[in-house]
Amino acid sequence: MPRPKGTKKNSWKYLNESQLKSFRQALAEYGSIRDRVMMGLTLYLGLRVAELVNITPKDIEHDSHQVTIRGLKGGRRRSYPDIEEKLWKRLCQYMRNAEAEDRIFSLTPQAVKNVFKKYAKLAELSSDLSIHSLRHTCAMLKAKRGDSPIKIMLWLRHRSITSTQRYFEQTIFEREAEDMNHLFEAYL
Repeated sequence: MPRPKGTKKNSWKYLNESQLKSFRQALAEYGSIRDRVMMGLTLYLGLRVAELVNITPKDIEHDSHQVTIRGLKGGRRRSYPDIEEKLWKRLCQYMRNAEAEDRIFSLTPQAVKNVFKKYAKLAELSSDLSIHSLRHTCAMLKAKRGDSPIKIMLWLRHRSITSTQRYFEQTIFEREAEDMNHLFEAYL
């Protein structure tokens, strides 16, 4: 996958559709409810690991199906109402069965990274993918869907639009490559 201008080699990777499907299958087949909720929230909200492990029961608003994320960079808080129904039900089920803690996931960031690696290995994904790849995957899915750069910037809690722009550059490049392949397939 070509990298957008201005990014370092290996600075960001995301799961393509087939990789994401394999990862989700591994999670569905082998994953505990906790692991499925952690990976689901990370992908759906584009979370950083530290944001995930810092979610408290107070950050979950049951009436509005809302999760509040206390951002790390710049201290921004962002509330996400109307979480996707299947993910919300899993989260509520997990919280009913989990022991009362200060944080809903009583894991260190390294333990969460190891959980991701476990399912990535089961899905036979590249070892250079990390849990942060789910954050990039969230952004790429939203860019491919046609969400605006500002909307994605706010969703991911970026401070600057330049952090978000790379997802659009990659999406445009992939579309161009696909168009070129279709254009020249009869001639090559």
